[in-house]
Amino acid sequence: MERIRYNHPKYKEIEAEVSRRFNSDFNSIQLDVVEKYYDNSLFEYILAPSFGVQADEWVGDCSDHKFKKMTSAVYKWLEDNHYDEIVEHYYEREHYPMWNTLFESSYDTPEDMVDELYEIGIGVIQGKDSLNPMLFIAGAGYNFYEAHWVPMAQLFGWIDINDYN
Repeated sequence: MERIRYNHPKYKEIEAEVSRRFNSDFNSIQLDVVEKYYDNSLFEYILAPSFGVQADEWVGDCSDHKFKKMTSAVYKWLEDNHYDEIVEHYYEREHYPMWNTLFESSYDTPEDMVDELYEIGIGVIQGKDSLNPMLFIAGAGYNFYEAHWVPMAQLFGWIDINDYN
């Protein structure tokens, strides 16, 4: 999928549509309220990406191993020989909300797309009782729409780049 960037000629129009849709499909909830609701164990409800995504990140960040191609045999070898290191690497990254705002989804889709959302910098918190799944951003200091919300809208099928050419 071709990613829509800030320099796209119709980016402002795209951003406005994503904003409209985001505001209709998500509720903003303060992090401290959710932490209390989750008995201050919110980290336990953050859905980790699959081992494959964690392995890709580990190989790219800190592995001495160089692979020409990540095949199922390579993933199996990594799981058999480096599982603990890879999982520890993920948890050391402290994938946790940076801002004081979480975004509660009006549907369950985010729990089905943890890997895809993680790869565009969006974390997913498992729903609990009356709370639906929530999204969060673990970064700061850049354009959230270009980095996260517009790619999420493409992922969810809210927008299609072909409609803006």
